[in-house]
Amino acid sequence: MTTLLVPWLLFPVVLGLVALGCGFLVEWASGARLPGALLLPSGLALVVVLGLFTTALSQTAFLTIPVVLGAAVGGYVLAIGRPLGRDPAAAVAALATYAVYAAPVVLTGRATFTGYVKLDDTASFLGFTDQIMSHGRNLSSLAPSTFQQLQRLNIGEGYPVGTFVPLGIGSRLVGTDGLWLFQPLMAFFAATCALALFALLRGAVASAWLRAAIAFVAGQAALLYAYSLWGGIKEIAAAAFIGLAAAVVPIRRDELARWRELIPFAAAAAATLGVLSVSGGLWIGLLALPALVLILLSPGRLWRPALIGVAVIALLSIPSLVIAKQFLHYSNSNLFTPSERLGNLIRGLRFQQIAGIWLTGDFRRDPTDYTVTAVLIGVAAAAAIGGTIWAARRGAWRIPLVAGSCALAAAILLVESSPPFGKARSSPWLVGKALAEGSPFVVLLALTGAAALLQSRRQIEGIVLGGAIALGVLWSNVYGYSAVWIAPRAQLLELQQIGKLYAGDGPALMTEYQPYGVRHFLRNLQAEGASELRVRPVPLTDGSTLDPGSFADLDRFKYPDILLYRTYVLRTSGIESRPAAPYKLVWQGRYYDVWQRPAAGGPQVLVHVPLGQDQQPSATPSCSTVKGVADVAARDGAELAAAVTPNPIVVPLSAATFPPSWYRDVSQPETVTPTTDGTAVITVSVPATGDYSVWLGGFALRPARVAVDGHVVGTVGASGSLDPGIESPAGDVHLAKGTHVLAVSSGGSRWRPGATAPPYGLGPVVLAPSGGPSPVVYVKPADAAKLCGRSLDWLEVVKPAS
Repeated sequence: MTTLLVPWLLFPVVLGLVALGCGFLVEWASGARLPGALLLPSGLALVVVLGLFTTALSQTAFLTIPVVLGAAVGGYVLAIGRPLGRDPAAAVAALATYAVYAAPVVLTGRATFTGYVKLDDTASFLGFTDQIMSHGRNLSSLAPSTFQQLQRLNIGEGYPVGTFVPLGIGSRLVGTDGLWLFQPLMAFFAATCALALFALLRGAVASAWLRAAIAFVAGQAALLYAYSLWGGIKEIAAAAFIGLAAAVVPIRRDELARWRELIPFAAAAAATLGVLSVSGGLWIGLLALPALVLILLSPGRLWRPALIGVAVIALLSIPSLVIAKQFLHYSNSNLFTPSERLGNLIRGLRFQQIAGIWLTGDFRRDPTDYTVTAVLIGVAAAAAIGGTIWAARRGAWRIPLVAGSCALAAAILLVESSPPFGKARSSPWLVGKALAEGSPFVVLLALTGAAALLQSRRQIEGIVLGGAIALGVLWSNVYGYSAVWIAPRAQLLELQQIGKLYAGDGPALMTEYQPYGVRHFLRNLQAEGASELRVRPVPLTDGSTLDPGSFADLDRFKYPDILLYRTYVLRTSGIESRPAAPYKLVWQGRYYDVWQRPAAGGPQVLVHVPLGQDQQPSATPSCSTVKGVADVAARDGAELAAAVTPNPIVVPLSAATFPPSWYRDVSQPETVTPTTDGTAVITVSVPATGDYSVWLGGFALRPARVAVDGHVVGTVGASGSLDPGIESPAGDVHLAKGTHVLAVSSGGSRWRPGATAPPYGLGPVVLAPSGGPSPVVYVKPADAAKLCGRSLDWLEVVKPAS
């Protein structure tokens, strides 16, 4: 549990103190007292705004932390003598919301994150954070790599990075890699949103503790919570700043009369634009409509402060406005192609999901019980109508204003995603984001309707109505919690360690699809993924390249092209071919091996002849093949090199005896998919006594225990590759020659995070002879006959270093 202290306790405290100090500065600048619940949200908005200015240029990126800390310290100094006041109810609402968003990770006992195999955007977000904190938006210093390609296609095209400024600042202040702070930052944004929701309820709900309860439930609206389980940090950040903007937007003439009082709204608006780019202007514009009406109805009186307020918003939004045209051009030309309109969605989301209730573990699909869900949404809709009437009577116009603005914004995007005429200017993917961002405010409005009954002395009706809405939201989130996919911390920690140890030893290659490696941890190795965002050619032997997100054995890559890479970062494996002769194993972990060749002056590979196939790295070459390679070596004054890699025992689990509820996947003939707790059992014949390493293929999302003859070898849990065709280590075992019983059990506690997540196939099981890296045998061309009849991984013609 000690690994949880820095990300989940120290980080939010540090970021909270910085944001609070900046909040005092915003309050001083406005010349008016801010509600206590809005100090931290306002300060966080200022952190984003200041960070966007400093990270706009490479020359000023290093000033980000000094500028933000200076603003925070200045805020505390200016707040000396200010009565702090106490609002325990608001604090409880924020902390409780933080705990709910933290639960899927904290309850695993590991500092990790959610949504690992659902969406790889988190890896990109980390790369953006690395870039802006080190070099701003300037890409000129980046060496050819997947990291360079990522930045060129995003930062270079005006991608908004406001969400990642607090991540970069917090990472450096607490000395922890941003990946382990990603989930805590999402929870921090959610807590910030809850504070804004609490403030919005002023005037509509008298009891502070009732406001806290409502803010707690609304802050975890089902669709927003579901997006957080996918790593949807931008949606949560946007909801927090939209809520802040709604809480401080001027809706009365006296609020428009003094331009300084518009500064908190200007900061919130600029932060929203920093998170969403120009599309954030839709929400800000809708929220500002009442103010515009007031200005039009008061000619000559409010124009001057309003124009100054607009100028302040424009001034604070300069970094976002500068890149706005670039981002719009990029979006219009790339984002809305037919193949990309859905993103990772299965279909467009239902508009009714904005109600914050959706009883299923996957928000992209229809609810498990559609009737119950529809009834609960209907109850919430009726309560929202009552909440609108109550809020209007109490003068609390901000609640229906923000809920209506968010619903209208989502509706506009929905219409624009499939217009009857003309080109689409939106997409189902953007509509889904808008629905998620707006859902907390719709739930807030609905619960305001329930609170109205409680405050009208209709206690039973209010409790029943509020309880039904809260039950719908919380029940939905229990579904999401049980279906969440948790990232493998131990595996990613190895990549973090490799990135530090071998920084500068590039270029590097990963044959596995692992975006967290090439987009983040290995960026200083000029790393490339063989199947994504390539700069250098990484062709296969047939001249093609890997499909996006796929994996290939080293021997499938074309020589000498693959020798361009000085360093290989490869998954440990029982069936992988050995790298070419010049490469030496320099680091070995449980999940990754690092191989390197000399930076210069090492042996040259003139010819590489792969011999194995499929899951058997070795084969026996014919003597004619050996002789032909030897003739080439003799002609070029070189040697023969051969890798002696023993073939493993590959056991297809599809041939095992397994529970009837499990099934075989025809697309992966050696796997079996466990849909319930149970065990697959199969008999395996071992040809020779010895020590074996045991590997399990597939993606063990639920813990999978491997046993031989009733003795547990080890457990594989949430450690598989993003490519399920790669096996993961289970443990080591000594086996005697003969028949053994192999068992693979899947299952675990039904209360743990991800207990009901959709399963992947498991298998095959690989038993590989233990030992160090495969030895390389060097033979003079005249002695090539010694290699005839031997089982070899590959043959090479190698010219020794001069």
